[in-house]
Amino acid sequence: MNEMKKVLVLGMALALLVLAGCAQGAETATYKNMSVDELNERMEKEDFFLVDVHIPEEQHIKGTDLFISYLDVKENADKFPDDKDEVIVVYCRSGNMSMDASLDLIDMGYANVYNVPGGVNAWKAAGYPME
Repeated sequence: MNEMKKVLVLGMALALLVLAGCAQGAETATYKNMSVDELNERMEKEDFFLVDVHIPEEQHIKGTDLFISYLDVKENADKFPDDKDEVIVVYCRSGNMSMDASLDLIDMGYANVYNVPGGVNAWKAAGYPME
């Protein structure tokens, strides 16, 4: 291999190492999970924005701030808090639609998004109040 090719290969290898190191240090934002028990405990403080994203609309957890289809979250950004650091808790009937909505909220720049695994089904099974 001539000298020019060696320098080029070495430069490319160095660039790849730098990029790989940067990628390892970067964290991808994602939502967290909040159990129905944790949600129930936090309900007394009311320090979050509670959103039901299940379609079709059914019965809501008591204290729900917004009902919106999980398919329409991004199109209705104006209905969510202006503060991107506000805690938003998202639920649906079982937890599947709320996972999608939670990812959309993360994409919209919200930093404190929580999904409720099991959703309304888990909430009812624990005996917590519905509206």
